[in-house]
Amino acid sequence: MYLTFSKTNGSTYVYIREYVGRQAFKTTTERTLAGLGRVEVAMMKIAFWKAHESLVPEELKNKGVTITELNEFEKKIQEKTKGMLLAI
Repeated sequence: MYLTFSKTNGSTYVYIREYVGRQAFKTTTERTLAGLGRVEVAMMKIAFWKAHESLVPEELKNKGVTITELNEFEKKIQEKTKGMLLAI
């Protein structure tokens, strides 16, 4: 699992994705597990999931997401957005 970032109309969006490898008749080698929304919303969701672990989406629980991984995701978002003004 890893994070990807997509910039659209001046906003940066965050996604949790996983590598699935080559699939027959498909060009996609990864799939989105969760769209976290804009950076500000993504940070709030991760903080919320860390505080309320039982509310982590089932798709992520089934993939074995831990608090440690959520902390790593949070750090990566902070690194990516360093210097950006976040309006929360």
